Amino acid sequence: LQLIAILLLALAAATPLLNISQEKNEEHITIILDSSASMQATYKSSTRFDAAVKEAVDIVKDKDKISIILAENIPLILLEKGDPEKAINILTTIQPSDTLSNIEDSMLQASSLMQGGTVYILSDFASIPEPVIAKRQLNAKNIQVVFKAFNEPVNNVGIIDLEVTDQARLKIKNYNSQNVKFNVKSATESKELIL
Repeated sequence: LQLIAILLLALAAATPLLNISQEKNEEHITIILDSSASMQATYKSSTRFDAAVKEAVDIVKDKDKISIILAENIPLILLEKGDPEKAINILTTIQPSDTLSNIEDSMLQASSLMQGGTVYILSDFASIPEPVIAKRQLNAKNIQVVFKAFNEPVNNVGIIDLEVTDQARLKIKNYNSQNVKFNVKSATESKELIL
């Protein structure tokens, strides 16, 4: 009887030990970075592309699982489920190109990489408005979409299409509110245009 009493007192005095396993919440994020020609336009003190890269670096710093897609004409996956160090290394070494962007296909590419999480789209959205249909498809898979626009009006004239056959044909767009005079040069001739 004394042994049972001592055992009961020992159990009552003992601190309960509850071992709960906690897994780290690893949200998967995807950065879709527009690297099109329009992203080379001046933006504040640098370019739209540089501002977008800086924002992307700030986003990935404290994340665990990061994918990066370059939104070129054909989307390019630069990183799949990497860590912040790899992501920052990639982000700080890529350069914009003279191509069109393809935000919608990049979003669909992100959808195939993810099972929930958040997609950040960093673009000037010069060629298309925010792609609402692709956003709905991502939202249906429990993937949040955040649009980050880098599109303050700037003085810009750019080549938006090029066709090369026996001769070259350029399609040039004036993004300014007034006409602009500029030169177009090739290996054999130079021409002054006003758009």
